[in-house]
Amino acid sequence: MIDTVVFDLGGVLIDWHPRHLLRHLADGPAATEELIVALDIAGAQRELDRGVPIEQVRSRWRERYADRADIVERYFDEWDDTIAGAFDDTVALLEELRSRPLRLYALSNWSGDLFRRNRARFAFLDWFDGMLISGDERLIKPDPRIYRLLAERFDIDPATAVFVDDREDNVEAARAGGFTGVVFTSAGQLRTDLARLDLLDGQVSSDR
Repeated sequence: MIDTVVFDLGGVLIDWHPRHLLRHLADGPAATEELIVALDIAGAQRELDRGVPIEQVRSRWRERYADRADIVERYFDEWDDTIAGAFDDTVALLEELRSRPLRLYALSNWSGDLFRRNRARFAFLDWFDGMLISGDERLIKPDPRIYRLLAERFDIDPATAVFVDDREDNVEAARAGGFTGVVFTSAGQLRTDLARLDLLDGQVSSDR
């Protein structure tokens, strides 16, 4: 009997991606993706997500990519623009789940400082019974310890909990920890998967 649903935030409920910001600094989609790789933006995000102070990561990346220091500076200065908004169709599913006898939690890889800076943008974050933000814990998915911490802190039995994330490696780690795992690709797919678990009904009205 499932009594708990745990959501990832970025890529599931919140439309976060470095390209939302960097596309304004590059000449076209291909150049944007090349810039993301050339500046190892994924590496910078991992550092932020595991709780390394923002200014420390900024300084290290500015030194490492001195030939593009202006872009590095803009990335950190304008980081909030990596968030385009919420995925309304997934938020609607979350709202439906609120009406059910379920506990709702969030587990997100996110700098604690950057999360707090942007939290007020999303009223639905107040719907969760609790949230675990990686930067505050200095642990990041898919480290098995962060799933154990989630379960311990909020008294979650993984055997009765579903974990939803857009990254397969994060979902596999949750499954290894005893959770039922759902790899998120769209609101429609998520509704179908949750309906199979008797947590939601019917068809989604809109889809990404």
